[in-house]
Amino acid sequence: MSDTDQHNGNNAKQESLQLLGLWAVTMVVAIIFITTLSARTPESTKEPAGVKHAQSAQKIAPPLNETQTMAPLPPGHPQISQLQAEVAAPAPTMPELPAGHPPLDAAPAPAPVAAMHAPVEPTTPMHAPAAMHAPAEHAKADNHGQHWGYEGEGGPEHWGTMKKEYLACGEGTQQSPINIDTKDVIATKVGDITFNYQPSALEIVNNGHTIQVNFAPGSSIKFGGKIFELLQFHFHSPSEHQIDYRYFDMEAHLVHKSADGELAVIGVMLGKGASNPIMDAVWDHIPHETNKPKTVVGALVNAENLLPANRSAYYHYMGSLTTPPCSEIVNWIVMQNSTSVTDAQITTFVNTVGENNRPVQPMHRRHALTNTH
Repeated sequence: MSDTDQHNGNNAKQESLQLLGLWAVTMVVAIIFITTLSARTPESTKEPAGVKHAQSAQKIAPPLNETQTMAPLPPGHPQISQLQAEVAAPAPTMPELPAGHPPLDAAPAPAPVAAMHAPVEPTTPMHAPAAMHAPAEHAKADNHGQHWGYEGEGGPEHWGTMKKEYLACGEGTQQSPINIDTKDVIATKVGDITFNYQPSALEIVNNGHTIQVNFAPGSSIKFGGKIFELLQFHFHSPSEHQIDYRYFDMEAHLVHKSADGELAVIGVMLGKGASNPIMDAVWDHIPHETNKPKTVVGALVNAENLLPANRSAYYHYMGSLTTPPCSEIVNWIVMQNSTSVTDAQITTFVNTVGENNRPVQPMHRRHALTNTH
């Protein structure tokens, strides 16, 4: 081999080594550059797992603000009215426990319950809410055997809790009797009452609460276009209704019933004065045994004699029976003019059955009407 050939071979070998070294350097630089670039990428630019799901959920139900109690519903949602009402309703509050009461379990708080008996002041009109009664008290009352009356445990303030059938006595909103405040009555043409009273055999019963005269069929009134048949009349002392906060010595109630079960009761105020023929006939035969009707042979009585001369002047309102079950089915007609009863007859009545008037009841949203022509 010549020196020239050897020299040329050495040059080719050196060039190959240089190219290989350059390639290696290039690769090292490339690796360093990539590594450096990756190290400079901030963590905040990395997308965490599930980010798309979270963003999607936010679009469907945005986070609640301080005034919201539930996620907003789209317009037209079938439950939106119901849920909005629930949101608007105030949360029930737990009543304050008496001192020493053990703590209650974490159960939903009961709804507030009104007082068992709204107080009634006979000299002031009232607008109190109807009273509420717990079922447990009714169960207890149904078993204690107490009969209703006008004083003590059986008095009017307890009627509503004595039996389930007497609930209206405590919870009703159209209860009787009432005070008729003549400044507040509404004058309107209610219409005259057509009386069709016939004489009836005198049958008297002392039922332990009042003296009652039962009437044979055939006597009636027409009121508001409806016929009401006279069933009986009875008495209370002192009066049950008040007129301008005034009680009368007695009050007679003439009880009528329509074919569909509605009642019309005429109240007649009785004040001390001259003797009344119908009162004489009844008082002469008052039975002292209770619940034993007494028929007076040959004696007739006409309820028309209980009425005042002016029968077009009366007050009218919707109310209830004034004794249990206190059903709110009564058209009350209270005569504006009174009739008389003797002092001796009042004394005899009270000595026989005792005082028997229920206190006046709240008017609530009612108004008494006065008939005009």
